Amino acid sequence: MTLFPPLFRAHFLARALATALVGLVLGCTAARGEEIGKSEPAALDPLTLIGQLRGGEIESLEKRLHALQGAYEAGLKPEEEVDSAFGAFANSERGIEEKLNEWVRRYPHSYAALMARGRHFTALGWHARQGAYARFTDPKQFQVMSAYFARARADLAAAIDLNPRLTVAYAALMSIAMATGADDTLRTLMARGLAAEPMSEAIYSAYFHSLRPEWQGSFSAMRRFMDLVESKRPTNPKIPRLKVPYVLARVHHLRQERRYAEAIALLSATINEEGKYSSLYRERGACHGALGRFEPALEDLTRSLKIFPHSPEALGERALVLASMKRHAEALADISFALRHDPRDSGLLRLRADINRALGKPRAALRDLHAAMEFGAFDERVWQTQAWIYAEDLDSPSKAMEIMESMMSIRTDHGPSWGDYHSFAFDLGMKLYRQKRDCEGAAVFMRFLSSCRDSAVCKSRLWYTAAPIMGSAVAETRCPAKPAP
Repeated sequence: MTLFPPLFRAHFLARALATALVGLVLGCTAARGEEIGKSEPAALDPLTLIGQLRGGEIESLEKRLHALQGAYEAGLKPEEEVDSAFGAFANSERGIEEKLNEWVRRYPHSYAALMARGRHFTALGWHARQGAYARFTDPKQFQVMSAYFARARADLAAAIDLNPRLTVAYAALMSIAMATGADDTLRTLMARGLAAEPMSEAIYSAYFHSLRPEWQGSFSAMRRFMDLVESKRPTNPKIPRLKVPYVLARVHHLRQERRYAEAIALLSATINEEGKYSSLYRERGACHGALGRFEPALEDLTRSLKIFPHSPEALGERALVLASMKRHAEALADISFALRHDPRDSGLLRLRADINRALGKPRAALRDLHAAMEFGAFDERVWQTQAWIYAEDLDSPSKAMEIMESMMSIRTDHGPSWGDYHSFAFDLGMKLYRQKRDCEGAAVFMRFLSSCRDSAVCKSRLWYTAAPIMGSAVAETRCPAKPAP
């Protein structure tokens, strides 16, 4: 039994899907990436690059990133190093945008400056979107996403105009087109990018990702495209292989259905056939963890991080396993390192909050949950965790109900949210009754009933006539005064 079953695992699964660009190439990086260009300088560290930006070392950034892209174009560096370097600017740290604006002002004709800022805006757009399917995503989230994506598109298109061989810019634009359903734009970008760089793994992978079932594609469409690419291999031996991204898509489907043993078997076979890919070890480790097999999970996730040390997904998954093993200090260290790459990631903040709550630190947990609200305001789990902390750890059922009412103020027409609110009120009310705190329990039911009266969505369910009515009856017969709603 894991300490944090599928709640947080679902976040990292969704995050890996939603941030289709961030780590798109590196997410499938094999150990072979460590062998390419061994005589060249070491790959640029993302946190070092962010530190230089933060410190105003813009001239140094210019030189290093232009040199790296030039080395890739000369065949001296792998594409994934370029992706990793520009991926540094997907960091959600406050103040980064101001520094990126300064970089663009000083170097208005720098493709590196525009690419970095475009990558930053793309990541913030995905943060606003979060990982839920479109039918479960609030229109306000799409509005914020679209605003960030519009800024990203302008920068990325300008970067490509300055350097048509900047493959990671095409991939970023393709991820935006995928998110907005612009299929024609996707195909146009792929054709234009491959005309400039015919062997770009980033471009092939970006288009391949858009064919996944969760983006209105299908496994058969993925297979057809993979077979088409493979048919070109006899005359183009350097053309990218798409077997690993295809397997990852299948694993995503299996994990959603909790068919973890099948996913592990598929991943193990693929590792034997294709090599030591960071993403394959990460996914296999996550599946072992979901089954409570913590030692093999830890081993796989550590292998994944040796190949790609800066993966927030792998760090988060390892933190889940460590927390389940009661190794809380190590779990918190992994989360803290992941948050250096993405300080406003709501899932990581929520995970740290749950660990702190398990350690008896509810106030620390609340601080993280409040921070998670910026991009996680439409995530019911952020609200519910706060509410349960007030209800159970701080013994304030009234404050807990206030939190849930605040959630419903922005989710008024969302049926599943009303279901969560009803379940919370029922569980809390019954808990108070069992503690012989009848009037407080009745007040919980009556507050829910009062909120439900104002919602056609809520009143259409049986919730309106079940436990809340019972609570009202209790209040009228047992309590000295009827509790205020």
